[in-house]
Order: sequence, then C-alpha cells, then structure tokens
Amino acid sequence: MKKEFQLLDRREFVADAIKSVALLATFSSAASSATEKAASNPFAYDLSRLEKTDPKLISHVEIKRWRAPHDEARRLALSPTGRLFIASGNYVTEFTSDGERGMEIA
Repeated sequence: MKKEFQLLDRREFVADAIKSVALLATFSSAASSATEKAASNPFAYDLSRLEKTDPKLISHVEIKRWRAPHDEARRLALSPTGRLFIASGNYVTEFTSDGERGMEIA
C-alpha cells in the first residue's frame, strides 16, 4: 500500500505538524519583512518639496473663471492678439482676453 493511504502514528503526525508550523512561520516572517522594506523604500517619490509654489514663478493673473461652451473641450489656442480659441467637438469658439464669448464656428 502507498504511504499516502496509510495512517500516521503519533511521531509522524507530530513531525509533520512541526514542519508545517515552521514553514508557515517562515512565510509569514518573509511577508512581514517585505512589507517593512516597502515602507522604507529609498526610491519612493517624495513630492513634498513640489507642493509649494514660489511666488516669483507666477507670471499670470486669473481674470475670471468660466465654463467651456460645449462639452469635452479638446484643444486650446492663443492668438497673437490675445484671443483664446477653444475647440470642442465640431465647434471652435473664440473668447476675448476678458473672458467674453466672441464668434463661434460650427
């Protein structure tokens, strides 16, 4: 008869149980050490220095906020005269530098 179909005596049962517990302890300690290594990753991104903006780098002033006239605006273009063109769908809409709506091409 094959060994897998035979009943174990006490010594074999205890030996197998100890091996299983040792194997389980090894895997759990490996998993916890991997978690600790991930927490102290030297290659992790530290973006805290980028959270503050230097006021000298701000070169524009927000005049006002407005919504795009059509859903899903895809392109923005600024003309040499300061007019803003927004392309969305089959429309191109012009805005003045004050944010007022100008012509619209469909």
